[in-house]
Amino acid sequence: MSKLTNTPADLRRLARLKDAEASAKQLISDADAKAIAAGVNIADADAANVKLRALQEVEKNIFHNQDVIEGNVAQGATESVNVDNAIKAIQKMADNEKFGNPRFDQAFGPGSANKLLTQLRQYQVAGVHAVKVQTFTKMLAKYFGLPTAGLVGAGVYQALK
Repeated sequence: MSKLTNTPADLRRLARLKDAEASAKQLISDADAKAIAAGVNIADADAANVKLRALQEVEKNIFHNQDVIEGNVAQGATESVNVDNAIKAIQKMADNEKFGNPRFDQAFGPGSANKLLTQLRQYQVAGVHAVKVQTFTKMLAKYFGLPTAGLVGAGVYQALK
């Protein structure tokens, strides 16, 4: 809206944008009122949604990232986690504050990325370039209290439901 000028066409666009904004805000207010009437705690629902979206992003950027997870069990190739690329991906998520707090912290709690990065950097210093996926999921379970069975195959966010 800030790029619109005072030309008649832009003034019409501005009016349409303001109408659309007011309509969207009214829809949100109506949905919130309906949820509250149904006994839903909006703050809890928002927090659960933030966690869900963060977990989906972890799954996409870590477990479905072929630079991090190498191999394919379905095709007979053993899966492993590339330590260097895992560190880069986790650090990138830990630095992403686009949605408030870092995405990794939203998924697993404050300081969670540092715990995992510390362990992965210890592997890196020891000269380890790849770890088995099972070892990686055990690290996640250790630091974040996650179940390891089916964590990768079933999806991170589905395992935490």
